[in-house]
Amino acid sequence: MASLGQSIINVMANDCVVDGFLIENGGGAGVQGGGLYAGAGLSNLRFENLVFKNNSADNGGGMFLDDCDAELINSFFYRNNATNHGGGLYLQNCNNGVVVVNVLFAKNGVDADGNLTQNGGAIYMNNSTVEVINNTIADNQAVDVNSKGIYADNSNWRMHNSILFPDIFTSTNVPFIISECLLNQRPQTAQNCFFPPVSPDFVNSAASNYRLQATSPCINAGDPTYVTPQLTITDLEGRPRFTALMQIDLGAFQH
Repeated sequence: MASLGQSIINVMANDCVVDGFLIENGGGAGVQGGGLYAGAGLSNLRFENLVFKNNSADNGGGMFLDDCDAELINSFFYRNNATNHGGGLYLQNCNNGVVVVNVLFAKNGVDADGNLTQNGGAIYMNNSTVEVINNTIADNQAVDVNSKGIYADNSNWRMHNSILFPDIFTSTNVPFIISECLLNQRPQTAQNCFFPPVSPDFVNSAASNYRLQATSPCINAGDPTYVTPQLTITDLEGRPRFTALMQIDLGAFQH
């Protein structure tokens, strides 16, 4: 059972919208969801325009969703850490679906003392249904180096129009779908993706600038059918997603 005591935000009602907050320095030992916790079978949750920074927990350093259906849109997860799993985001028993759109997960999974999250430096999902659209997942850490980006256990998940680099993922038990992405590995089931040695050409990842250079292969490489007005038609910084020719980039930032 999750401990709620030190999460900065505890969501306790259906049809809740959390919009426009900096969620910083929350959590601690014994906590699930250092920045935000939502559970108990809640439905129709929407989280948008949030920044999760320097939060920590046993699981879900930034956010922990337990048995919820939710939309997570236009948000940053930066330098959050979990002792166990899910440095940025932990999803558990979310079988009714979580959609994650235009989110940057960067440099999660390691604390100030150099201690690493066990699995899922950016995202850990367990027994959940998840769709990841136009995310940038980069430079996260985990003890299991094969899950620096995503660890998916017994979860039905799909990823589209996203950049997972230089991180990689591990998925167990259930087939997954990946299309129109740039990856740092070569899964057999991925479709219309860029694989090593192709790089996303970030502007300056060392300085945490994950926008795209003009030379990036990610420009105009996405599938616009995954972007809907019901979710968002802008990128993480509010720029229009579509070009005049209805083209779309990979990742959270439109060039």
